[in-house]
Amino acid sequence: MSLLIDDDFVTLADLAAIDPEIADVASTEGVTVAGDNSIVRQAWDECADALTDAMQAFGGDIIAWPGSITTYGAFGVSRPRVRLNQIVISPVYGRRDSTLKRWMIYNAITLFYRAASNRTVKDRYAQKHDNFLIEVGRIWSRLFSTGLPMVAIPLAAPGALHDYCAGYWTAANLAYVAGGSAAAANYNVAITWVDQTSGYVTPLSKGNAESGPSVILPATIPASNKLQVTITGLNPPSSSQQPTRGMAEGPYVTRTATGWNIYAGDPTDPNGIMYLQNATPIPVGTQTYTLSGPPTLSGYQLQPGQVPDVNYAFQKTLQRA
Repeated sequence: MSLLIDDDFVTLADLAAIDPEIADVASTEGVTVAGDNSIVRQAWDECADALTDAMQAFGGDIIAWPGSITTYGAFGVSRPRVRLNQIVISPVYGRRDSTLKRWMIYNAITLFYRAASNRTVKDRYAQKHDNFLIEVGRIWSRLFSTGLPMVAIPLAAPGALHDYCAGYWTAANLAYVAGGSAAAANYNVAITWVDQTSGYVTPLSKGNAESGPSVILPATIPASNKLQVTITGLNPPSSSQQPTRGMAEGPYVTRTATGWNIYAGDPTDPNGIMYLQNATPIPVGTQTYTLSGPPTLSGYQLQPGQVPDVNYAFQKTLQRA
């Protein structure tokens, strides 16, 4: 399942599904909804801060570090029970959004109408802002009650948008080389990281050690060509690459990617299924991999990524002084 840090996750389509007027308002009022410097990015930041704040009240995390307070030099440092990279945003059940994502969607809509009302004299935007702000509180109350699904030792997706120095996965990572006799065809392509040292064995025995997928890229393979994929520009996750302290966050542990998998699918497939293209994980030291023929559209299917190890409830008590 995908981790919170892998992407912004909220899209214009998500917002428009709740308020169909949003696309027109965005165009009329010049509000950037998605991408860099956008409402969706601002909503991710706001939600991340709120989650960090809510989980800071009681110390100790799920990595089994002893105690809730540690000492660094002369200072007592409290540990939050969760890090953002441990939070799973994917739903447990299919064909629905998780409570966490719906809370983020309503936060984004509220910020959207706040921005729109600041650009116009139309009071109805301010009223929409107030109405959606009530919905934010309602869904936050539900999220607070149900808790957060958590991964004990996370593995971020390739090019994870909010991870530390994850690198970039773009169209430049796909190329086409002469070979074979297949006709030109269109595919969707994504990759994942795997940790074979402590979990991943086979596609049927993943040990919760395969990441969520990268951004899905379109690929048009010319006739008599083969798909070539490179991880140049990406940084495989590793605890040694991560900051070990900061903002009273205590120790930090992630999985280390030892290999990567390639998945491809038919862009016209209404279910969006993608299939594994390599028999065994490609070592991270192998930067480039060329498929032996046209992408296979059968076999092992792409999964959302790591599943939660626990569901962590928010604390409803205050520590004594």
